[in-house]
Amino acid sequence: MYNENLSRLSAPAVAFGGLLWLLPWVTNLNQSIQFILTIPALILTGLGLVGLSARSQSGAEDGRSLALTAGLLGLLLIMASAVGGLVTGVESNSAVPVIIRAFLGIGMLLFVLGLTGLSIAVSQRKALGDWSFTAPVAALTMLAYVVSIVFGTAGVVSASLVDMVGMAAIVSWLLLGFGLWTSQATADGEPNLMG
Repeated sequence: MYNENLSRLSAPAVAFGGLLWLLPWVTNLNQSIQFILTIPALILTGLGLVGLSARSQSGAEDGRSLALTAGLLGLLLIMASAVGGLVTGVESNSAVPVIIRAFLGIGMLLFVLGLTGLSIAVSQRKALGDWSFTAPVAALTMLAYVVSIVFGTAGVVSASLVDMVGMAAIVSWLLLGFGLWTSQATADGEPNLMG
């Protein structure tokens, strides 16, 4: 049986983390504030991953711990790159130091791999009931976002396309939070919000 406290905390953590990721796109925040907001967003995202892992538990350990470890390590590397960007005063038009780019790239890759592994476990077990589809959708859109960043950096796709894919990834993350919340309410015996 999954840890109920982690599961209860994961839904609001995913939702609030998604909202913090959304802020830079819908507001005109300067680069330093964006870096500062990244820290709580990453912490909430990590809590969401832990809750998603707890939610998908059922007996056999099938790589879920490895997926969770990869996802959390990825978030730590992304956090290190955000702190590095804040400390070095990186602005959007300046050259980003290589180590910060490396931490960010490796971190995003590990996060997506971890989320993909957890989403497979959630889907196979139908751990979120009718909302189990939100986990692989979140993983796929996050993967698409990472790929669009790589192609955007190489100049193959426009920055506006990268932003649109990023927005889709955030919306899918918010849907995952709603799925966690709805399935938790159903598991607690409350009426299903969707019928």
